[in-house]
Formats: sequence, structure tokens, C-alpha cells
Amino acid sequence: MIQIEAQKKKAALPVWKATPSLPDGTILSGFTKREWRLEKSIRNGGFGLINEVSPTTKSSGSYAIKVKPQDNGPLFCEVAFYRRAATSDLINDWVKSHDLKYLAIPQFIDCGKHESSSLQYRFLIMKRFGDNIEKLFEEAGSKFGVKTVCYLALRILEALEYLHDSHYVHANIKGAHILTGYSHRDQVYLVDYGLAFRYSPNGEHKPYKPDPRRSHDGTIEFTSIDAHDGASPSRRGDLEILGYCLLQWSCGRLPWEDYINDMPMVASLKRRYKDVPTNLIKDCFKGKTYPKCLKSYMESIYKLSYEEIPKYENLKNLFFKELKDNGMSDDGTGLDWISRGGGERGELKGRKRKHDPEPETEYKAMPKAKGRKMT
Repeated sequence: MIQIEAQKKKAALPVWKATPSLPDGTILSGFTKREWRLEKSIRNGGFGLINEVSPTTKSSGSYAIKVKPQDNGPLFCEVAFYRRAATSDLINDWVKSHDLKYLAIPQFIDCGKHESSSLQYRFLIMKRFGDNIEKLFEEAGSKFGVKTVCYLALRILEALEYLHDSHYVHANIKGAHILTGYSHRDQVYLVDYGLAFRYSPNGEHKPYKPDPRRSHDGTIEFTSIDAHDGASPSRRGDLEILGYCLLQWSCGRLPWEDYINDMPMVASLKRRYKDVPTNLIKDCFKGKTYPKCLKSYMESIYKLSYEEIPKYENLKNLFFKELKDNGMSDDGTGLDWISRGGGERGELKGRKRKHDPEPETEYKAMPKAKGRKMT
């Protein structure tokens, strides 16, 4: 086991940038020429102002809108991602060609700009979703069962395979960015593409170039070793981040969570665990029984080179095998938040986690990727 010797630091409170609210009933004109009526607020915080929204041609609808100042970089990046890589045609074609029930990536619906009281806003229309996995994880006592962990792993791996084929990486996977369906709570969706990055914008992978000015990007508990080094996000980084999420959901707590304000320490621990993945499993589960797929998964993704194309089918088969070995199937039933009969929408309960405020940096418009056609 790795011995941790570091002084715990008092957590600093995140600084939020307030988003001025638009009044209920505001009519917004979207890129698709549709008009939308702003309804009641759903939430406000680090993820921006989220409201219910409905087409003006209907009295109501299961849609939500994210509204931020026009110069907000993450929303600019997110809108660009949806318009380029998440149209209904692209996603539906992928679902059909890969024989999936659904893809855990929301489809682009609409976006636009709006001016009010001399303030410029940017907005993104999306499906309305249910609870986030972080909330449901905490309501479950900070531990998910094997079936739930495998189900989440399979759905997010399917989503990442599509993202990576579209020349994008997510770069900030975590429970707070995975939402259940609003009506179909057995479905999950990977959201929040404010840090989405085009790793191969011209058909060539970005080179590995550590940059101390960009070190530790993302959410410290889960971010990849590449991100700790300040290198651009990559496919292997996404898979590593997912691995840390899966471990936390299985064991309840990652070995470095007490040291999240000492970023060099967290990075050092992750590097040492990469050298001996067995120690990571030992320190996560402390002698208790654990899903064997997690050890195999971490060993596999730690071996990936920076530009290597992951073997997604091999990774998914680890979780299919785990389900089979436990007499289970990938059918979406028996998920922890459904079998408990709880997980109602509402305020977050249980121990709170640190949410990283989104960077207020303007992104430059990016050219379309070569390869699979984007819109």
C-alpha cells in the first residue's frame, strides 16, 4: 500500500461568477428559427443558470435552457460541440450502425444569442434531464452495486467511443456531469461539454506537450495524469478519468480525496498507482471484495500511449463479463437509484463535494474536423 504523508489543507471556497437572470416569459429566438419561452428556474450555480423552456407553439415541453453571458468560454465551446458533433442525424446513424438502444450523449436541439438590458447572452437548448449521478451516489450511501457500476461504465464507454470518433474528448467526466433521463430514469447521459477538446482538429493527434501553466485542469479527484502534467486532453485521459469515477462509485472514496487541495500530491499519488495498479485497488477496497473488471480496466488504460486508439470493445467486454460472472445482464433494471425507490429530484443530500468553477476564458471558433462529416 502507498503511505500518504502530506499536510491536509483547509478547503478553499470556490468563487462563482454571477449570471444575471432573464425574467420568466422571455421569448428567445434560436438558430433553428424556433422561438422558446423561458419558464421557471431549475437551478443556478457552477453550471450556470438552468431554466425550463418550452416552444412558443406549445404550452409546455420537457426542455431546459442553459443561459450565460455571451463571452462565457465554456458555453461557447459547448455550443460548438453540439452543433458540430451531436446533431440528431449523426447520433441516430451511430446508434443504428452500432446496434445500440440509445447513446448517452444528448442531441443538439437549438442555441442562440439574446440581448436584454444592454447585456448579451448566449443560450443552449437541451432535453430536460433528471438527477445527476453524484447526487444519487450520495443518496445511496456513497456506494453503488456491481450492476450499477457496470451499467454506467458501458453507457459512458459507448458515449466516449462516439466522442473520440468525432475527434473530441470530454476531459471532465464525473458524476455531476452524468444525468438520468427525466422520464426514463434507467437511461443516463454524459453532459457539460464546456471543456470538450478537439484532439485531432486537422486529422493529426495533438502532440504530447506538458505545459505547467495548464497543469491540473479538470476536477482534481478524477482528472488524468496528462492533465496534471498540463498536456492537452486525450482519449486515454478520458478513459483514465472514467476509471477513477468507477472506482469511487464502487469503493466509496478514492485514496487521494483528503488531499484534493494539494494538487501536486494528488498527481504524485496517481503516478505511483499507475506504476503498480494493484496498489490502487488495494487502497481503494482495503481487503474487501471488489469487481475484478476494475483492476483489469485500470491495467489496460494505464498501458495506453498518448495517441493510441483504445480498443473500446475489449474494455466493454470486461464489464459484460463481470455482469455475466455475477449472474446479471445489461438490461437497465435493478439500478441503485431505481431499486431503492428513492432518488427523487431535489436538493443534494449527503456529504458535499467541491465543484470547480468554470473558467471564464473566451474560446476561439474552431474549424470543422476532417474525417466523419460534421455539421
